Amino acid sequence: MPVLEIRSYVLEPGTRERFHDLFHTKVMPQLVDSGIRVVRYAPSEHDDVSYVLMRAFDSLAHRDEQEDRFYGSALWREGHREEVLSMIASYQEVVLTLDAAAIDALS
Repeated sequence: MPVLEIRSYVLEPGTRERFHDLFHTKVMPQLVDSGIRVVRYAPSEHDDVSYVLMRAFDSLAHRDEQEDRFYGSALWREGHREEVLSMIASYQEVVLTLDAAAIDALS
């Protein structure tokens, strides 16, 4: 059964615009190239330090495999990892089992 991962980030003050630009131009293409389906990513509308990322996976095991591969890759570790992490104060994630139609509706 497909799963939807929702990550809610609290960013360091004053970094959200840079975070979004870096995510959009550098990280997003890397995620897509590595086969991770990004459903949605955007600044949250309720304040100026929150950001959301939603990703879909075929299963929980598939999520674990793809994340291990992506976050363990030289492309991520030697690329924008440090800059991205420096802008994140904290984050939480929720993983939900949803059918494919529900996930598609969020795109």
